[in-house]
Amino acid sequence: MIDMRSIIYESIPDKIDDNAQWNLFLKRILEVKRNPGSFEFLNKYLINSLKVGSDSKVLEVGAGVGLHAIQLAFHEVVVTDLDIVKANVELINHLCQHYCLSNFNIVLGDSCNIPFKDSFFDGIFSMSCFEHIRDQDKALDEQIRVLKKGGRLLIIDGNILCPNTILDMLISRPINSRGRQGGLKWLLNKNRVYSDYGLGWPGKDEDVKSIFYWKKKIHNKEKLKLIEINTEYSLKADNVIAKFLWPFLGRVFVLAEKII
Repeated sequence: MIDMRSIIYESIPDKIDDNAQWNLFLKRILEVKRNPGSFEFLNKYLINSLKVGSDSKVLEVGAGVGLHAIQLAFHEVVVTDLDIVKANVELINHLCQHYCLSNFNIVLGDSCNIPFKDSFFDGIFSMSCFEHIRDQDKALDEQIRVLKKGGRLLIIDGNILCPNTILDMLISRPINSRGRQGGLKWLLNKNRVYSDYGLGWPGKDEDVKSIFYWKKKIHNKEKLKLIEINTEYSLKADNVIAKFLWPFLGRVFVLAEKII
């Protein structure tokens, strides 16, 4: 598959007034343009892992600001984004118009009740989404339901064993939020579902898990076969430290295939 376009080199769309996610999008796109390495790594990993090509139908669960999904659409993949936040839907519709994407669709919906028929998508992925979902089991079952047999499912999520995550949540975030987020409050309540989390939807506050949690979770789903489970920085490194410390090296990457 030929990479004809990259969001790294595209112009930045005009601002949407009164959009709650615009500043987050602007921050993320500027970060990508300044430091494209991690963004390009994830894009290549997405395409290679999901084994998708032109006209493949791919679902992203939890769109956020949609940068990786847009890049997939540049590869001529037919992309659908699902998000529960109206501001994200408005933002991504605006981005699709700016980038002239006719093979991209954004749907307002709940990951625990995906509004598509069974066996509809060739591939499904999510990034930093499951850690916020109110019912992770139901959301995973829904993704399995709408995935075709032979299709691949990729979950990229936070890692409770990663020292950077612990330092951020227990120390940096309480300082930056002036005590509103993180700290012991987060540690003791990360399994709690807040009725008005984020931008007005029911969710959890960074309920991150480990590779061991995800390995057990996938093995318990008879319709899935675990292809690979890894951590972000161990995928990038090939050294002795990575081989021994890989469960602690960044976000969790879970790749599975639907076999039934």
